[in-house]
Amino acid sequence: MTSHTGKMLPRFVPKYMRLSTGSLSFGRLSKTFDESSDRSKRRRTEDLRKKHSTPELSYAAKMKLRASGKLEEAKLIGEALETTPTRATKITSAWRQSKSQIIKPYTPEEALALMTDARLSRADYDKIRKGAKFRNADIYPSYKVVQAEKPKCYPPKEFTTVSESAAKVNLQALLDHTAKRICELSKEVLDSIPENQRSSLELVSKWGCDGSGSQSNYKQKSDQGDLQDSSLLMTCLVPLQMFTLKSDSR
Repeated sequence: MTSHTGKMLPRFVPKYMRLSTGSLSFGRLSKTFDESSDRSKRRRTEDLRKKHSTPELSYAAKMKLRASGKLEEAKLIGEALETTPTRATKITSAWRQSKSQIIKPYTPEEALALMTDARLSRADYDKIRKGAKFRNADIYPSYKVVQAEKPKCYPPKEFTTVSESAAKVNLQALLDHTAKRICELSKEVLDSIPENQRSSLELVSKWGCDGSGSQSNYKQKSDQGDLQDSSLLMTCLVPLQMFTLKSDSR
């Protein structure tokens, strides 16, 4: 390819080169109005704002939006300018309030509590989680994360004994672990208590036994020849209340 001067031109024209009548000129490509900076937008609309009044510009904007099919946007401009003087302030306040309401996702502890309270299986939980994500509300952690939270609810393994005939937990370890978990979940409440009272907390619990018989007998070999699994007995402990003891010091 040659120009009108007879000189050879490159085969590919770079993006920053613009073709003009009979010659090549160099410079930046002009941006659209939406791509321009706020300063450029003010400069490009300066003459328009000088020649027309505010009612004319707002009405023109409303009609342009309506012609473009953006009926809700056009209706919003008309409502803000043509109704009561405080309408625009109310619309802005409502928009800011809705923007500040950020969706708060479930923590792993909250998701585990939800599964336990609602008796959800893994399939049920995954179905609910996928449905929420499909609606752009990713508020549930993955089941793998929830599953990793379960061991934190158990007392330390060194204080737990499991055999063919029984499962036992050291009572003091169980009480310590229960008190620790309550303190972790109630951190905001404990932070509001004076430090001298925070060091003296008392946990009130209740315990009881319950059993059931006529269970199925399974033909499995056991080290204990007289093992009968037709009857079950369970001793459970339930925390009731944790409160501070009044301290006379300071």
